Amino acid sequence: MQAVQLHAIKQSVYCQIVTLVLRLKNVDFQLIETNVFACEEIKASHAVLHPFKKIPVLTHGDFTLYETVAITRYIDESFAGRVLQPTTAAQRAKMTQIISLMDSYAYQPMVWGIYVECSVRPARGEQPTPEVVTAAIEAASVCLNVLAELLAEQSYFCSEQLTLADCHVQPMLECLGKCLQGKALLRNHPNLQQWLLRMQQQVALAR
Repeated sequence: MQAVQLHAIKQSVYCQIVTLVLRLKNVDFQLIETNVFACEEIKASHAVLHPFKKIPVLTHGDFTLYETVAITRYIDESFAGRVLQPTTAAQRAKMTQIISLMDSYAYQPMVWGIYVECSVRPARGEQPTPEVVTAAIEAASVCLNVLAELLAEQSYFCSEQLTLADCHVQPMLECLGKCLQGKALLRNHPNLQQWLLRMQQQVALAR
């Protein structure tokens, strides 16, 4: 069996996405803590694996892969276990749409604009920037409205099957819900709250 290594940091939601997929697929892996934010020396050495010096990076034997979407699809298609991609073209397209909207529209306001500003910065003794938080809350509200509409009354985002879309959304909404402002936004969407509880059960079973 070729070794699977994930080069990332636990705090990164993108590391959490890949970790969740690995656990759902029951893949043994080693987390190589790679804090590219710590110092330029670490970032420079990481360039061997990632030309843009970002995380996460997956290595599987002598195969190296970066970009979260590519990594999660590779894991799903390379290892046995539960299938995390829909079988129909329409549902696969919906899965890709949800992943894309999280990366394009949700990640920045939810993680950096709300969680970092309202939770991380105060913990460091810094004040959040009000205009950044206000804009982030507005953008995150739009994203949550869209997600709630896409989920509707289904168990998961692609009907009744847990897919890579759910794995992509879960860490970002969990991060959002760690601060009061995020909790308040999530309370407006009972179906997303129920979905989060459902995903927490899946995460617990996958540990």
